[in-house]
Amino acid sequence: MSKVWVVCDNADFVHRLQDAAGQLRLQTEAFPDLKTLAQTPSQEDPAIIFLDLDTSGISEAQILHAASLFPCATLIALSRRAFHPELTQAFAQHIRVCLRKPVDMNELRFWLRSFTQEASS
Repeated sequence: MSKVWVVCDNADFVHRLQDAAGQLRLQTEAFPDLKTLAQTPSQEDPAIIFLDLDTSGISEAQILHAASLFPCATLIALSRRAFHPELTQAFAQHIRVCLRKPVDMNELRFWLRSFTQEASS
């Protein structure tokens, strides 16, 4: 079963993500921050890691570290902002998609399907 991890402190979004992922038979786990995510032992790397750039206090160094720990995971950012100049390298190298908040759930389901099918291929 593919895993979806999310670093986000918005309980409503996490619940909606869990519902959408569950419909696709994806297992979801939420983390309060990237440090906790990086310390979590896992038998299987996640297919997708969602990163809430607005509420989680995520730095570029943390994103680069997480990407090195889980090189097969697709990183998807969530943000109200259209531009993150402080995260230039992370966007250029690791973040595949940035979803604008409030997140359109149809778009979210599209990316879940796309990247989990890609991961299982």
